[in-house]
Amino acid sequence: MKNSLFFLAIGITTTCCLFGCKPAPKPITEEEAYTLLNELILDDTLVMREIYYRFDSLTLSDEMKKEFTPEEVAFMEAQIRKPLAKELKPRTINWFHKDYKPDQDFVRPIYEADSGFVTHMSFPIISPDRKKMLIHWTTDCNCLLGGSAGDYLYVKKNGRWKLVRTFNGWIS
Repeated sequence: MKNSLFFLAIGITTTCCLFGCKPAPKPITEEEAYTLLNELILDDTLVMREIYYRFDSLTLSDEMKKEFTPEEVAFMEAQIRKPLAKELKPRTINWFHKDYKPDQDFVRPIYEADSGFVTHMSFPIISPDRKKMLIHWTTDCNCLLGGSAGDYLYVKKNGRWKLVRTFNGWIS
């Protein structure tokens, strides 16, 4: 009798774990993040030629967190705590333009943040299902009055990335 109850308890526990527990989401890799970012650049036709080589940070505000499930927030905050990349690797981000040539046209890293028109960005923060992406963009002309910034939420629908929301946006 004791053995039967023991095996029944083991069977119920195993069944609950197999069918009731969600597996942990697969971590995002740096290469995968660059791939998704390049998809976004093409889908949203983001034109950028030069980017400051150090990635900016991004923080999830309470307003941003409302766009995600608690599990997504935890997954994304882990990416913020331990960034996949702190600096732009050359030949990783595509430069979108009308004559785009894959494997040939890449954004150029800029090493002086205070000379001329410079784009700054955060490394993308990606949801576990790879269908939502947050990025902080800043464009700065380094001329006192000129620039813009914001935290942008992109969602992948029907295989294409679309900008759906801007947080903390400003233009001067």
